[in-house]
Amino acid sequence: MLTESLKRLTPSPRELLLEAAELYDEGENCVLLKAPTGYGKTTLSLAIYDAIRSGWDAGISLIHVLPLRSIGDDLYRKAVTRFYSVEPTGPSYIDIGVQHSYSPGAIALHRRFNITTLDTFILSFFKLPPFVLPKVIKDSSLGQYEVTRGLIYSSFLVFDEVHLYFQTPRSSSVFLSVLGALGKARVPVLMTSATVPADVQSAVISAYGQCRVIDRKPGDAPERHVRVRTIREEDVVREVKEALDSGKSVAVVRNTVKEAVEDFERLRTFAKEAILVHGRLSEEDRLKAIKKVLGGKLRPGTLVVATQVIEAGVDISADLMVTSAAPPESLEQRMGRVARYGGEGEFLVVEPGKSTAPYDRSEVEDGFMQAKAIEEGKQAKFHYPIRGLTPATEVSRFLEMIEENPMASSREVNGLLKEVCSFVREDELVTVYPRELLDSRCERTARGYKCDGLNRLAVPLQRDSIKGDTLNYLVDVGGGEYVVVQDRAPGENRCFFSFHLKVDGKDVQPLGVIVEGYKEGIGLVG
Repeated sequence: MLTESLKRLTPSPRELLLEAAELYDEGENCVLLKAPTGYGKTTLSLAIYDAIRSGWDAGISLIHVLPLRSIGDDLYRKAVTRFYSVEPTGPSYIDIGVQHSYSPGAIALHRRFNITTLDTFILSFFKLPPFVLPKVIKDSSLGQYEVTRGLIYSSFLVFDEVHLYFQTPRSSSVFLSVLGALGKARVPVLMTSATVPADVQSAVISAYGQCRVIDRKPGDAPERHVRVRTIREEDVVREVKEALDSGKSVAVVRNTVKEAVEDFERLRTFAKEAILVHGRLSEEDRLKAIKKVLGGKLRPGTLVVATQVIEAGVDISADLMVTSAAPPESLEQRMGRVARYGGEGEFLVVEPGKSTAPYDRSEVEDGFMQAKAIEEGKQAKFHYPIRGLTPATEVSRFLEMIEENPMASSREVNGLLKEVCSFVREDELVTVYPRELLDSRCERTARGYKCDGLNRLAVPLQRDSIKGDTLNYLVDVGGGEYVVVQDRAPGENRCFFSFHLKVDGKDVQPLGVIVEGYKEGIGLVG
């Protein structure tokens, strides 16, 4: 039945997609699909959704898990426009919803097509669905966790860009724990990526128990010729200007927000249209930027400057890309955004500078040297070294114990979360609200602000970026009113998400922290 849906969506489906569909129709439960960037792997998710709503019994719904919010927003737009022929204006439409920190489109993963992030999925899987987390923290609810868990175990699961789940020891070990539990229950799973190191492939197959691997085949991809060159930092402006002047579209990818903003400021005047995309934009500005770059080949003279948020899964294609040196697997992903649909393009890798943050210097230098070897004709493509996965962490072992104990409740998991702050990140993400946006978009009141759609002003920020012993918190007191409360910062051993304040005699959890330094369209930098 899945094969029929795939052919209904695309009369001549790509060979690897067709092979995967046929395997599932034959009763396979797990497939690792290794297909090149730009191959159209998400078409298979659309086909799975179509098959489920047509009566396929592989699951009552589809849950598509992604490492980045930007990819989820792109997939949501594609799904709604493909099946309902409308441009979505909210986080859900009929039976399709996108769920992440600032998009409540499928709060219990209860839609027929649920698009979510790894953070949200892991919390839901381990008995702490985010929509009830504040009540669980206050011990006023057990979390209604079995509803969401039941939906997960009854669904077809897609883990997209799976290589990105292995960026930290914590995320890799926790994901493998989840995969092991899904394998025991024989929950149907599809994992996709263009860049799967050998150790990651071995680990996911071992965790699930048995999984078929579908690998790329020669000739089954658009005919594209991408020339790789290495350049120095001082050559970047000239290369970008010449390309834009000649009518080419250009993407510049930097490894940090600060570098991306600096490049945007110095290069934007050369372009007919310049777009900046990074993780420190407000939800409103981020969605505007993503909407501008999505939908295929960039228009001539367009410049996109971004961080790693466009590295995987985002559907754009540029004639020229200039990128900071990065690990080889990241360079491979970025190069997939050049001449994505065929033709010719150029991929320029900048020589590493003094800082290689957030990556390890040896991995960045390896990526640059491989780019140089490709440039000189000494090798044909990037190779991904086996780095060795970190053994299971204490977090993953505890979660495995929780999974195996049917009597365990969300309280036990909440206790662990309060200690580690995140199950997938080494540093907690904190929601912040730029004062500049609150002042310009909301009505001032005696105690704070009155505002509709506060989530659109939110920015996720790593905890170590929030400085000060005393902070200004934003607290929801109902009726669209938000009070500003000044109080101490949580201690080093206390998570922001479990921090509570006294407001009007009540114990309340703040929505986030108010910060300063936001420039509209540019974001929060510093």
